[in-house]
Amino acid sequence: MKRIAILGSTGSIGQSTLSLLQDRRDLFEPVLLAAHRSAEKLTAQAREFDVGTLCLTGLSSGEDSPIQATGRDHSGMRLFRGPEGMIQALEESDPDLVLNAVMGAAGLEASAWTLQQGKALLLANKESLVCAGPLLIELARQHGGTILPVDSEHAAIHQCLRGERATDLRRVYLTASGGPFRTWSQEQIAAATIEDALSHPTWKMGPRITIGSATLMNKCFEVLEAHHLFGLRPDSIQVLVHPQSIVHSMVEFRDGSILAQLGLPDMRMPILYCLGWPERLDFDFQGFDFTKFANLGFEKADLDRFPALGLAYEVVRRGGDSGAVLNAADEVAVASFLEGRIPFQKITETVIQVLDAHEPRPLESVAQVLEIDAWARREAHTCLDS
Repeated sequence: MKRIAILGSTGSIGQSTLSLLQDRRDLFEPVLLAAHRSAEKLTAQAREFDVGTLCLTGLSSGEDSPIQATGRDHSGMRLFRGPEGMIQALEESDPDLVLNAVMGAAGLEASAWTLQQGKALLLANKESLVCAGPLLIELARQHGGTILPVDSEHAAIHQCLRGERATDLRRVYLTASGGPFRTWSQEQIAAATIEDALSHPTWKMGPRITIGSATLMNKCFEVLEAHHLFGLRPDSIQVLVHPQSIVHSMVEFRDGSILAQLGLPDMRMPILYCLGWPERLDFDFQGFDFTKFANLGFEKADLDRFPALGLAYEVVRRGGDSGAVLNAADEVAVASFLEGRIPFQKITETVIQVLDAHEPRPLESVAQVLEIDAWARREAHTCLDS
């Protein structure tokens, strides 16, 4: 039986993971559940799965615990608080697998810890690789850790490359739904409301990822993920808009052969792939009906309407800690949009401003990444307030 920590257990990925573990208690034992401030939901999950270690990263060390206010008897349980509590909780629970579904750069330290311990990292926190990809890849190499990508696109590439030689690879195709504004004009996109941007046509996701799908910043992040995870040159990564979200990614080889991974847009499938790797686990789900998807379409991504996508290639060109700047500025700008403070197009404009204000430095440590993350957030706020 494998011991698993689920970081971000109350979010959509965390809940999907727990739903999969419900019928697989002979294979997996959840030993740590972590959330930001969703105390009631975290408590209910801990009760259902009999988890002994909990963490609320949104609490300061001296703040009263909302979990205590629920009236639950926590005898035998231990609650950790704050960002530093995440690492303490991981050390306390000593999992075999860590599923990191924390949102934003806040998940980086847990990713680094997992790989330093030589453990398997089931990574849904794409910001870890965006901010510090080379550092994490090196940690995995040094300590024998494994990065298994939970993102549906990268899980698809991972499957297509199993048993293949890297020298035979020509390019990969990352697919994107196109988001809610795929057919909108630039003028319409400029006037988009919060409700418009949160109306994703295919996937049900959290607010930040949904907004990232609307700007295509999410796909920008995924290009960077693919670059780091699979050692790909930027010019060998192409993004195709695929509105049906059935083909999750494709891989082209030197002989012209193309392998594609298909499936319904259900995040339980890539999660289950990562949980079972290197084996595959049974999944009782509705079978794929090809007659319902007789026409699968693909379109070229429009960089004029969605300039965020092009930032991936610019960040690779700049190198160093540019990815951390990209992510931090986007987190601040998206939050401002969701608060109704800025128009939609200001999100990408702000990120570009902050990147242009930064002189890249070589990546040397997680501490450096956190330092530049803090600078980029301050700079983004300055840009938004000017």
